[in-house]
Amino acid sequence: MLYSRKLMKIFKKKFFIFKNLIKQNKKFYDYIGKFIVKIKEFNMLIKLFFSDVKYLKPLELKKKYKSQYGQDYYLERLGFIKRNNFYIEVGSNHPIINSNSFYFEKYLNCTGISIDAIDFSLEYKKYRPNTKFIHGLVDKKRGFRKFYHTYDLTGWENQLSSVTTKIIKNVPNLKFRVKKIKTFPLKEILNKKKINVLMIDVEGHELNVIKSINLKKCKPEVILIENNGHFFPRKKLQDHMINNGYKLYARIGITDDLYIKENQ
Repeated sequence: MLYSRKLMKIFKKKFFIFKNLIKQNKKFYDYIGKFIVKIKEFNMLIKLFFSDVKYLKPLELKKKYKSQYGQDYYLERLGFIKRNNFYIEVGSNHPIINSNSFYFEKYLNCTGISIDAIDFSLEYKKYRPNTKFIHGLVDKKRGFRKFYHTYDLTGWENQLSSVTTKIIKNVPNLKFRVKKIKTFPLKEILNKKKINVLMIDVEGHELNVIKSINLKKCKPEVILIENNGHFFPRKKLQDHMINNGYKLYARIGITDDLYIKENQ
């Protein structure tokens, strides 16, 4: 028994050293990360094959479509967004880079509201005149929350900014600053306007955002929401959506859930 404990202690120490070495070598860390993602995507494909939920392969598209994994492409292709529709996007980030909504405004003449805890108001005014940008942090109630704003090193890292430190601890050499951001529930900015698509991507804060509106009163036709299982069990979000009259229609890779109204 004593020998087993010593062996386990040695193993944990060696594993910790190995893990830190991987983190220090960014290229190797990225390679390992991509390899693990591919395995997880294959597992998700097999899992969904035996269900009525569609599996949508992540796509890295160029030119018109700007989203990270083809979210804009799939929403259009599946007929969930059309010309002159209205969208709300929480966790929008930059108006063009990896944007889920750029294509809708630019090519489908859609209008919408984009919200982010990083202030992109000048960029939205310049590049996205038909989208109203709100600088703030959506939460279940008004107040203030700590927000970990990550610095850009190669042009994308600020997309990992979050209210949680979980990402920061797991990504090597990620620098950040802590800010206090005003919070407000999403229901405060909604009016009676029909919402065709609601998109939420807030790095682990998704449950708080979706719970800040009454889905039985305000009923977006389609909800695209990040649910990668890193911050809370996927089932927790899925159960909340089902209890509020939505069904899981598709999953994009291992990241995003696509929900539609049950009677749709």
